[in-house]
Amino acid sequence: MDTQDKQNSISEKILAKAREGQIKMKPRAYFIFKTALFVLGILVLLLSIIYIASFAIFSLRASGAWFLPRFGFLGIRNLFGALPWLLILLSAVLIVMLELFAEKFSFIYKKPMMYSLAGIILIVIIASFILSNTPLHTKLFDRAKEGRLPLIGALYSKYGIPKSQNIHHGFVLEVQENAVVMENLRGEKLKIIFDNASIGDDISIGDAVVVIGQRNASVVSATAIIKIDKDDFFLLKRGLTKPPLR
Repeated sequence: MDTQDKQNSISEKILAKAREGQIKMKPRAYFIFKTALFVLGILVLLLSIIYIASFAIFSLRASGAWFLPRFGFLGIRNLFGALPWLLILLSAVLIVMLELFAEKFSFIYKKPMMYSLAGIILIVIIASFILSNTPLHTKLFDRAKEGRLPLIGALYSKYGIPKSQNIHHGFVLEVQENAVVMENLRGEKLKIIFDNASIGDDISIGDAVVVIGQRNASVVSATAIIKIDKDDFFLLKRGLTKPPLR
C-alpha cells in the first residue's frame, strides 16, 4: 500500500468514527476562541513583565542606586546589594511563562528557543525603559502616598523610595568644613561628614549629589560623593521636590 492509499485509509477511519459519534467534531469558533485566549494570555504576561521591569528601574532611580556605577567598583558593589531582587526574580519567572505560552504557535516553536527568548527580553528592556520615563509610576507613587492606591499601593510604599543605610541622594543646603548638610528626597536633613576632606572640594550649595556612606541617625560618614546633573534626578523631573535656591 502506497502513501496515498494509507492517507485515504486513515481519513476513512476517522470519518467513520466521527459518524459513529466516537469523535466529536469541534466547531471552528472553538479554535478561534482558544487562539484568542492564548493571545490574550501572552499580552497580559508581556504587559505585566514590562510594568514590573519598568517599576524596578523607577525604584533604582528613586533610591539613588541608579547612579552608583559612576562610583566605579565601590558603586557597583553597593548596587548589587541595592537591586530589587524580588522584582527581578518575578520578571524572570514571568518571562519563562511567556516563552512557554509563545511556543504554542508554530512560527515560534519551529525556531530555536534562544531566538524567541532573546526577542522577548529585548522587547521587555526597550519597553521598560520607555515606560519608566513616563509619569506613570510617579503618579501612582503620589496616589500611594495619599492612600488612594488600593492593591498595589503597598508596592510603591515599599519600593518607591527604598531606604538604604549606604545610599543617600538629594540637594546640598549648606557647606561646612569637611562636611555638608543635605536634604534628601524624603525631606530629611542629613549631615554628610567626609573621611577624606578632598572628596567634597567641588561641592557647592544647591548641588544635586549622591553619597555612599554609613548613616547614624542624621549623620552620614561619607566614603564617596559625586555631583549629579539636577535633570538626572528622576523624581525631581516629575516635580516631587524642588532644589534649594543657590
